[in-house]
Amino acid sequence: MIYTKRIFGQELEAFLSGEVLDHAKISTWAYATKLNNVRNIDPDVDRWLEELGAMDMGEEFELSLEELMNLVVSAKS
Repeated sequence: MIYTKRIFGQELEAFLSGEVLDHAKISTWAYATKLNNVRNIDPDVDRWLEELGAMDMGEEFELSLEELMNLVVSAKS
């Protein structure tokens, strides 16, 4: 099964529903998701997961809530 934009959007959205935005948790999820789906992944999702996986490298790599929500919208459209 290919890891689609729709699946990505649903999973990322679940991280954004809480009161606290946990960049480290999103980064860990993104890295693991990329590894688990390396052979069956939409090219856009692959790029997004790589960007999210880098968020634990420092504040300059962290995406804002608005940027993350824009990814969800892009994935679901």
